[in-house]
Amino acid sequence: MREVIVAYEEGALVGCGAIRAFTNEATEVKRMYVRPDRRGLGIASTILAAPRRMGKRTRLSKDRA
Repeated sequence: MREVIVAYEEGALVGCGAIRAFTNEATEVKRMYVRPDRRGLGIASTILAAPRRMGKRTRLSKDRA
């Protein structure tokens, strides 16, 4: 399974991350980008937390370092 997480702020795209699932228990963030002018605002942390939030809905509960 592959997912793309997209972050918007007031309708403008500010970041994204590509997530790959290996199993029902292991995921990996393959790619991540946050616009330079929006860095330092927690957008990347929100994108990185998405697999855990998705896991609660799709049984993906652990991410792989």
